[in-house]
Amino acid sequence: MRQSARIRDGFSYPVTLRPRFSSEPLVLSPYTVHDRQEWQQLRARNAQWLQPWDSTSPFPLRTITFRQWVAVMKKNAHRGTDVTWALRYRGQLVGDISMDAINYGALRMGIVGYWISQDMAGHGLTPLALACVCDWAFFDQSGPHLHRVEVDLLPSNERSRRVVEKVGFSYEGVRRGLMNVNHAWEDHECWSMLSNDEAARSGSVEWSYVHRQSRLSEPVS
Repeated sequence: MRQSARIRDGFSYPVTLRPRFSSEPLVLSPYTVHDRQEWQQLRARNAQWLQPWDSTSPFPLRTITFRQWVAVMKKNAHRGTDVTWALRYRGQLVGDISMDAINYGALRMGIVGYWISQDMAGHGLTPLALACVCDWAFFDQSGPHLHRVEVDLLPSNERSRRVVEKVGFSYEGVRRGLMNVNHAWEDHECWSMLSNDEAARSGSVEWSYVHRQSRLSEPVS
């Protein structure tokens, strides 16, 4: 009997992602300590924009420096449990996207979160970044070889819902009291994509997304 090659747990890190089927100059790269000032300025400019969606802790947390945060992200990535990318457009930091709670074994899944600056929202960068992360998670030889990617969003977050809809995620229902947001336990809509869903069957979620968007933008004769 022919045996398939063993899929290892974890993934190679650091890893930088770029769109393969879009000409958008978007780069997903790991944070470094040199990003501190740019990140702080971006978060400050977008404080009001992001405040309704930012997760909080129900318990007091010890404040850490940006350098310590980068070290924690690096450690978690090497453990294979979480990975965070800075979103850079034309070289400028515009947001970030992460995959957390990565599980292996019988689950092989991860949960994606993302944010983007207000001035760059609505330009298609977030769904493109999400599609790239799905390709990495499902198909990249150095990735985690997951079966399921999940996005959980507040029911009032219509922009985030449009992101997952554009990429081809499926709505599963509501997860009660899933996450602490603004110091309250909030219900979240659960959206998911499987590695054998329609949007992934071409072997690239990004290709499916870009192809679908190009067809929608074609003039009607």
